[in-house]
Amino acid sequence: YSGEGRLYYERRTKQYQTDNSVVKARIITVQIQIKAFGSIFLNIPHRVTSYFGSVVKQNIESDNPTIFNAQHKYIPYYTSGLAFYRLDSLFRSRFIDSKYRRVKFFLLTVFKGLISENNLSLDHMNSEKSCNRYCEPIIAILNDSEKSLIWFKQAIEVFDISGIDLTDKQVLKLGSTTEQLLRAIREHKKR
Repeated sequence: YSGEGRLYYERRTKQYQTDNSVVKARIITVQIQIKAFGSIFLNIPHRVTSYFGSVVKQNIESDNPTIFNAQHKYIPYYTSGLAFYRLDSLFRSRFIDSKYRRVKFFLLTVFKGLISENNLSLDHMNSEKSCNRYCEPIIAILNDSEKSLIWFKQAIEVFDISGIDLTDKQVLKLGSTTEQLLRAIREHKKR
């Protein structure tokens, strides 16, 4: 992808460090990719935030990986990387209060939940047609800075309405916290 949606995937640590033509904010590291993909497509922001090592072990190093599976199409990875980049740029430009940085991966889950009625199932990650149909509307929103700001502000509103204490590190480690957010998304959509 070129233009506003251009990202750089860092496959090796500090791969782009000496390349002055690459905007550092557009670099997606392997760790960020795992966290963003896990938050958006697996609904596990609590795990990628607090239990990263177990996510790698269970979701990547297993016999049937759910992240970086060789059968997966690339567009879901691009979509999740772009969502992270867009949210991060909203923090950097101070359009979103920095107090929400600690729950950024939860916000990615809410953002996707607000936009899309359903999840892209892992069974469909190897279908180009299914992946494109699912991801292209999300990418279109992310490539429009005004629209993405509106959707991320809605995600913050849902987070606030959910009653989750963003300062409580223990609460943010719980799967029940993610479930509470998913219920808040459903309630918000009913309005």
